[in-house]
Amino acid sequence: MGAFRIQPTACCGIKELADISSLPTPEAVVKRAAVVLASDLMTYGYSRCPAWLMFSGVVGERIRVYSSHYHADRSDDYGAALAEYITAQGLGTVTESPLSRNYNGNMLRIWLWAPNWPALTVIWQESLRPAAPAASPLSVTPPPDPLPDSPF
Repeated sequence: MGAFRIQPTACCGIKELADISSLPTPEAVVKRAAVVLASDLMTYGYSRCPAWLMFSGVVGERIRVYSSHYHADRSDDYGAALAEYITAQGLGTVTESPLSRNYNGNMLRIWLWAPNWPALTVIWQESLRPAAPAASPLSVTPPPDPLPDSPF
Protein backbone atom coordinates (compact mmCIF):
# COMPACT_ATOMS: atom_id res chain seq x y z
CA MET A 1 0.00 0.00 0.00
CA GLY A 2 1.20 3.50 -0.70
CA ALA A 3 2.30 5.73 2.14
CA PHE A 4 0.60 9.01 2.95
CA ARG A 5 2.59 11.96 1.65
CA ILE A 6 2.14 15.53 0.52
CA GLN A 7 3.18 16.09 -3.08
CA PRO A 8 3.75 19.34 -4.92
CA THR A 9 1.85 20.10 -8.10
CA ALA A 10 2.94 22.28 -11.00
CA CYS A 11 1.32 25.20 -9.14
CA CYS A 12 3.11 26.22 -5.93
CA GLY A 13 -0.23 27.20 -4.38
CA ILE A 14 -1.64 23.64 -4.47
CA LYS A 15 -0.30 20.47 -2.88
CA GLU A 16 -1.83 17.01 -3.01
CA LEU A 17 -2.55 14.87 0.02
CA ALA A 18 -1.66 11.57 -1.62
CA ASP A 19 -2.71 8.09 -0.50
CA ILE A 20 -5.05 9.35 2.21
CA SER A 21 -6.60 5.86 2.18
CA SER A 22 -3.43 4.51 3.81
CA LEU A 23 -4.32 6.21 7.09
CA PRO A 24 -7.19 4.77 9.13
CA THR A 25 -9.26 7.87 9.94
CA PRO A 26 -9.85 11.45 8.80
CA GLU A 27 -8.36 12.62 12.10
CA ALA A 28 -5.16 10.68 11.36
CA VAL A 29 -4.93 12.30 7.90
CA VAL A 30 -5.34 15.80 9.33
CA LYS A 31 -2.81 15.20 12.11
CA ARG A 32 -0.25 13.78 9.68
CA ALA A 33 -0.81 16.65 7.24
CA ALA A 34 -0.36 19.21 10.04
CA VAL A 35 2.93 17.62 11.11
CA VAL A 36 4.32 17.33 7.56
CA LEU A 37 3.29 20.87 6.63
CA ALA A 38 4.72 22.32 9.86
CA SER A 39 8.00 20.56 9.16
CA ASP A 40 8.10 22.08 5.66
CA LEU A 41 7.21 25.49 7.05
CA MET A 42 9.96 25.40 9.68
CA THR A 43 12.51 24.16 7.16
CA TYR A 44 11.65 26.27 4.12
CA GLY A 45 9.41 29.08 5.39
CA TYR A 46 6.05 30.24 4.11
CA SER A 47 6.97 29.45 0.51
CA ARG A 48 6.01 25.86 1.30
CA CYS A 49 2.57 26.75 2.74
CA PRO A 50 0.08 26.30 -0.11
CA ALA A 51 -3.24 28.09 -0.43
CA TRP A 52 -4.96 24.80 -1.27
CA LEU A 53 -4.57 21.14 -0.41
CA MET A 54 -6.13 18.71 -2.85
CA PHE A 55 -7.23 15.15 -2.13
CA SER A 56 -9.23 12.57 -4.03
CA GLY A 57 -11.05 9.34 -3.44
CA VAL A 58 -13.30 6.68 -4.87
CA VAL A 59 -16.95 7.43 -4.12
CA GLY A 60 -19.57 4.71 -3.89
CA GLU A 61 -19.01 1.18 -5.08
CA ARG A 62 -15.41 0.33 -5.94
CA ILE A 63 -15.37 -1.38 -9.34
CA ARG A 64 -11.69 -2.15 -9.40
CA VAL A 65 -9.04 -2.25 -6.69
CA TYR A 66 -5.55 -1.32 -7.77
CA SER A 67 -2.37 -2.99 -6.71
CA SER A 68 -2.03 -2.78 -2.96
CA HIS A 69 1.31 -1.04 -3.54
CA TYR A 70 -0.59 2.14 -4.41
CA HIS A 71 -3.98 2.03 -2.74
CA ALA A 72 -5.53 0.67 0.41
CA ASP A 73 -8.22 -1.93 -0.22
CA ARG A 74 -11.04 0.14 1.26
CA SER A 75 -14.68 0.27 0.38
CA ASP A 76 -15.62 3.30 2.49
CA ASP A 77 -15.94 6.86 1.18
CA TYR A 78 -12.71 7.99 2.86
CA GLY A 79 -12.42 11.20 0.82
CA ALA A 80 -15.95 12.31 1.70
CA ALA A 81 -15.30 11.40 5.35
CA LEU A 82 -12.17 13.59 5.36
CA ALA A 83 -14.05 16.52 3.80
CA GLU A 84 -16.81 16.20 6.40
CA TYR A 85 -14.29 15.99 9.25
CA ILE A 86 -12.42 19.10 8.08
CA THR A 87 -15.66 21.08 7.87
CA ALA A 88 -17.07 19.79 11.18
CA GLN A 89 -13.84 20.60 13.03
CA GLY A 90 -13.51 24.12 11.58
CA LEU A 91 -10.24 23.25 9.86
CA GLY A 92 -10.96 25.25 6.71
CA THR A 93 -13.19 25.42 3.69
CA VAL A 94 -13.66 22.39 1.45
CA THR A 95 -14.96 22.50 -2.11
CA GLU A 96 -15.83 19.30 -3.97
CA SER A 97 -15.89 18.48 -7.64
CA PRO A 98 -18.70 16.69 -9.42
CA LEU A 99 -18.29 12.93 -9.72
CA SER A 100 -16.39 11.63 -12.71
CA ARG A 101 -15.78 8.08 -13.90
CA ASN A 102 -12.15 6.99 -14.01
CA TYR A 103 -10.92 4.80 -16.88
CA ASN A 104 -11.15 1.74 -14.60
CA GLY A 105 -14.84 2.27 -13.85
CA ASN A 106 -14.49 3.79 -10.37
CA MET A 107 -16.33 7.03 -9.65
CA LEU A 108 -13.92 9.65 -8.34
CA ARG A 109 -14.22 13.03 -6.73
CA ILE A 110 -11.59 15.59 -5.81
CA TRP A 111 -11.78 18.01 -2.94
CA LEU A 112 -9.94 21.31 -2.54
CA TRP A 113 -9.21 22.34 1.03
CA ALA A 114 -8.33 25.92 1.95
CA PRO A 115 -6.79 25.22 5.37
CA ASN A 116 -7.47 27.20 8.51
CA TRP A 117 -3.76 27.56 9.30
CA PRO A 118 -4.21 28.66 12.94
CA ALA A 119 -6.30 25.51 13.59
CA LEU A 120 -3.65 23.30 11.94
CA THR A 121 -0.99 25.02 14.04
CA VAL A 122 -2.84 23.97 17.20
CA ILE A 123 -2.98 20.36 15.95
CA TRP A 124 0.73 20.44 15.18
CA GLN A 125 1.55 21.91 18.62
CA GLU A 126 -0.52 19.18 20.29
CA SER A 127 1.51 16.59 18.39
CA LEU A 128 4.68 17.93 20.06
CA ARG A 129 3.41 17.30 23.59
CA PRO A 130 4.81 14.13 25.08
CA ALA A 131 2.27 11.38 25.34
CA ALA A 132 1.05 10.56 28.80
CA PRO A 133 3.01 7.62 30.14
CA ALA A 134 1.22 4.34 29.74
CA ALA A 135 0.16 2.59 32.89
CA SER A 136 2.82 0.18 33.97
CA PRO A 137 1.89 -3.48 34.18
CA LEU A 138 4.07 -3.60 37.28
CA SER A 139 2.50 -2.66 40.57
CA VAL A 140 4.35 -0.69 43.26
CA THR A 141 2.19 -2.36 45.88
CA PRO A 142 3.55 -5.74 46.90
CA PRO A 143 1.14 -8.61 46.45
CA PRO A 144 -0.44 -10.02 49.57
CA ASP A 145 1.19 -13.01 51.17
CA PRO A 146 -0.32 -16.01 49.38
CA LEU A 147 -0.67 -17.85 52.69
CA PRO A 148 -1.16 -15.13 55.27
CA ASP A 149 -2.70 -17.42 57.86
CA SER A 150 -0.34 -20.33 57.32
CA PRO A 151 1.33 -21.69 60.41
CA PHE A 152 4.35 -22.77 58.44
